[in-house]
Amino acid sequence: MDSKVKINDSMKRAFFLLIISAGLMLQSFAQKQGKNKIDSLFTVLKTSGPDTAKVNTLNNLAYEFRNNNPDTAIYFASEAKALGIKLNYKMGVADSYLFIAIVLNNHGKLEEALKNNNIALGLFDQLLTSEKTTSKSKIPNQKVKSYNNIGIIYSRQGNYPEALKNYQAALKISEETGNKNGIANSYNNSGIIHHYQGNYPEALKNYFAALRTWEEIGDKYNIANSYNNIAIIYERQENYPEALKNLYASLKIREELGDKKSIAASHNNIGTVYINQGNNPEALKNLSIGLKIAEEIGDKHLTAFSLNNIANILSDQGNYSEALKNYFASLRIFEEMHDEQNIAHSYYIIGRIYIKQNKNIEASHYLNKALLLAKDIGSSEDIENCYFNLVTLDSTQGNFKKALEHYKLFITTRDSMFNKENTKKITQQQMQFEFDKKQVADSLKFEKEKETGALKLQKQKAFTYTGFAGVALTLLFLFFIYRGFRKQKRSNHIIEQTNQELHKVNNELKETQAQLVQQEKLASLGALTAGIAHEIKNPLNFVNNFAELNNELIDELENSRDEEEKKVLFQTIKQNLSKINEHGKRADGIVKSMLEHSRSGTGEKQPTDINRLCDEYLNLAYHGMRANVKDFNCSMERHFAENLPKINVVQQDISRVLLNLINNAFYAIKDKPGATLTLTTLATAHSVIIKVKDNGTGIPGHLKQKIFEPFFTTKPTGTGTGLGLSLSFDIIKAHGGKIEVNSEEGKGTEFIITLPV
Repeated sequence: MDSKVKINDSMKRAFFLLIISAGLMLQSFAQKQGKNKIDSLFTVLKTSGPDTAKVNTLNNLAYEFRNNNPDTAIYFASEAKALGIKLNYKMGVADSYLFIAIVLNNHGKLEEALKNNNIALGLFDQLLTSEKTTSKSKIPNQKVKSYNNIGIIYSRQGNYPEALKNYQAALKISEETGNKNGIANSYNNSGIIHHYQGNYPEALKNYFAALRTWEEIGDKYNIANSYNNIAIIYERQENYPEALKNLYASLKIREELGDKKSIAASHNNIGTVYINQGNNPEALKNLSIGLKIAEEIGDKHLTAFSLNNIANILSDQGNYSEALKNYFASLRIFEEMHDEQNIAHSYYIIGRIYIKQNKNIEASHYLNKALLLAKDIGSSEDIENCYFNLVTLDSTQGNFKKALEHYKLFITTRDSMFNKENTKKITQQQMQFEFDKKQVADSLKFEKEKETGALKLQKQKAFTYTGFAGVALTLLFLFFIYRGFRKQKRSNHIIEQTNQELHKVNNELKETQAQLVQQEKLASLGALTAGIAHEIKNPLNFVNNFAELNNELIDELENSRDEEEKKVLFQTIKQNLSKINEHGKRADGIVKSMLEHSRSGTGEKQPTDINRLCDEYLNLAYHGMRANVKDFNCSMERHFAENLPKINVVQQDISRVLLNLINNAFYAIKDKPGATLTLTTLATAHSVIIKVKDNGTGIPGHLKQKIFEPFFTTKPTGTGTGLGLSLSFDIIKAHGGKIEVNSEEGKGTEFIITLPV
């Protein structure tokens, strides 16, 4: 755990963050810039009147100045927007909002950038659906730019699932339209997100796909960016010669193009590699060039990274006080821009410096802040670095037990980054079965009524013939009575046979329904498997860790001759055994829940904590969904009533209802930006109320009456049994409660369960 290792970890992260944030995710909007092009645009502008051509020229100028002169870019885009609004030229207005968003994003004003970008995207969608739009061919490419820019914003905010979702949306449009540049951009940006998450093989796969496409196009700007990003992989593998080779190749192209922002980024990146090699003079030379250019063009992100990297050199030289000044200066910039990713990394670096100064309280404060934020945004490398430095801190303070825990977490995190295995999705065999019991019953009822009606008609005829008088009347009457009797007997026999067949069909139906119910249980259990695996892993890790720790303590106990020390060791072993017992029971409880969920019996009612049940199955369902739907993410809000009374229910049945409603909600919001699921519990004088609400696709009005019918489903064939809501309805009804639904198409759905106390 020497300082060299820790410094290298820091350098790797700083290098990586610089590449991502210093303009290399702006490939989506990259093009060859040059003075000649700008001069020609100014010439066109001078000769243009107040028309749509002038709006386009102003927007093109904004686009050209977006990296090197943001104020000028904002000015031209604003002028274009004002004229476009005046002319009612929606395409020009949409472009101006997009270019303003790009400039704001480049210079760290993320919330404003997202707002402008969403307005642009909305206008592009309106133009696509409008019959008045004359040229729709340009719009898909502008939407690609919008989605990529939104992805960059979410990436800087640490919201990687949303970033990937937008990059995939851009890729889909690009592939549909044959937009090779858009395809390359999407691959590159997706590679960046995978890199953030520590999935290096997937990142490299995307980077090479982007490079091949840009080489086909002949786009030097983005070929340079690809060299830069591929260098990250070599640097992460500590192959510094190959990293430098790619970085200098990138710098050469950027100098030919004259893009100051990217030139500054290259010098910073080269500087970080030299730091890792221990070549501080070359590192400082390149970092100083990068800082000078960053300040010259007013780029806050580049300035912050330059300060950060120079601070790394000062730290390596043992000048910790000056290093901290630079680290805090860069942290203030990142906080100003709400850049969660780099805020987390800055906390970590500052904590590491405080360890070197033996300021343990300050070090613990910043390392734990970094760890919490890194976990929140899913930054694997910062999580790894925090655990590693917490091991050092714990050891320094003599807290070897805590050091062991943090070391194991460090190893686990590191191994997960380098040895990722593809998670096998659980395949659920879904049934499609159609049998309408009511239709069968109605059909049999109709046949019976038809037979009875025919019998009545024959009797009426028999009574009509009695008008002929005499013996003939009597004979005919007796004949028809006899005939009627025979017909009635035959009719009764038919009815009896029909009833037997109906009874047989009903028995078969009950048996089939029982099988379907059990298969539905098993299907939902399959959906839970990933969640259960995740939930059970934590207590088992605790059990294993404490068991190993006790083995070590017992060895110490055997060798100890100090009675006081023995007492302390005995007490520690006892505490660890208590924790082993506690976490063992937790694992046992999860297994029991799983078994209860799959059990075919009806179960018995018992007092149940509804809040606990809701919380447990929300967590399990979420982890199960994450395993089965790539990149699924949503915000989950819990509003549980305090002092909620326990109620007598069959736990496995109510848990099945909760799981079904929560999974349906997740399915409805899986493709929605800003997806939210809200789970609420309430208590009234006579009942407990559970509400499951989502902001997803909603249910069309004409389908609301059908959703509780057996075998009815709105999901694609093969992805839903159509039994979930029907079984849920029956379970709640059997408990003396009710289940209701409120939904508005396009806005979301809320299921309300009412159970008697």
